[in-house]
Amino acid sequence: MRKFYFFLIALIAFSFQTLADTVRNGVLQAYWLPQWNNGLNTPKFELRFFPFSDNGKQGKVINIDSSTTNETFVKDNFESYSDDFFKFKEGHIEQSGVIRLKKLIRLKNVIQRCGKLKWFLL
Repeated sequence: MRKFYFFLIALIAFSFQTLADTVRNGVLQAYWLPQWNNGLNTPKFELRFFPFSDNGKQGKVINIDSSTTNETFVKDNFESYSDDFFKFKEGHIEQSGVIRLKKLIRLKNVIQRCGKLKWFLL
């Protein structure tokens, strides 16, 4: 009987773990989003993930909260990039790989404004 309870608890714990984490293959993109204020461009550093799909179609783009991301993150996680990427704060770089998503949410106000489903990782 103890084995049954142990097995049941292990099964439940494993199920919650798989619901909490989602692993996806795809491409991580770092880019500079232009932000115009009174005619002055102050680009904002952003990250997004393009997941691969089994049927060859483009999956939903996942925008990632990049408020705490910096140049060190790019150096550690991207194989190659130009120094100009940070010097001039323009352009984009990509890195293919696997990402583990822990907190994936949908923002309804984005759907209402754009008519498209967007996912955000916080």
